[in-house]
Amino acid sequence: MAQKSASSKLKSIFNTTFMLGFILLFIKLTLLVINHFFRLDLLAFTGIANVLSNIIPITLMVIGGIGWEMNTDNYERLKNYHD
Repeated sequence: MAQKSASSKLKSIFNTTFMLGFILLFIKLTLLVINHFFRLDLLAFTGIANVLSNIIPITLMVIGGIGWEMNTDNYERLKNYHD
């Protein structure tokens, strides 16, 4: 029982990390589309801010996806071991 609750907590942490990255990426892409069609200057990122706005969402999504998969595999192995 303790293994299941710890596993579900980790799954929710990794799922939240993935969704945060997805939301940040969606916001960035939405602003890019708005900039393109309405000629607004909403994204005035230059230098390091531009690099971070490109890297952070993808990094969060990759970390969340890999962590969720590893946690799922470990939980399945433990479940099969105890059965």
